[in-house]
Amino acid sequence: AAAAAAAEAATEAATAAHAARNWEVERLAREAAAEASQFTTPAALAPAENSNAPTTALRQWEKSHDAELRSKDAFEVERRRALREEAAEKLRQWYAERQEAKTKRHQANRSQEATAKESADESEKLNEAKNTWERVVDLIDTSVKAPASGKDAAPSSGETDTSRMRVLLIQLKSSPPIMFR
Repeated sequence: AAAAAAAEAATEAATAAHAARNWEVERLAREAAAEASQFTTPAALAPAENSNAPTTALRQWEKSHDAELRSKDAFEVERRRALREEAAEKLRQWYAERQEAKTKRHQANRSQEATAKESADESEKLNEAKNTWERVVDLIDTSVKAPASGKDAAPSSGETDTSRMRVLLIQLKSSPPIMFR
């Protein structure tokens, strides 16, 4: 914050000095115009080449400064054009990569869909031969999990004891009720 305040103070001082110089130049110009108005000949109105050396140095500095500013502007215009071209090229490349990835994704999805459809058709053919309870048992996990300790141990917190339901489904698979055969 102190550096920013110092920079701001330096900027304000430079602006004030610039304004003072401009005021001094304007005052000198008014005085020169007043002196020139006293003479009526065109030669007296024309600026003398060597009579006012600081003005000539100022004009030379202004010309060199203008040339420097024009070259900086030209450089900036060229830099912006190059950046725009580079950005356009990167954008074209990104769109090409995106289109390629999109095409690959479509092909992968189509192949997965075909594989899934074939699997579904095969499992449907296999399931037609099975009874309803056999198909239900195929969908669930029938691996037997022993209770933590003993036959009547309570399930740990957050778990549900599904052993009785598993046993019931296995019984229904092996001997389904008459109405489902």
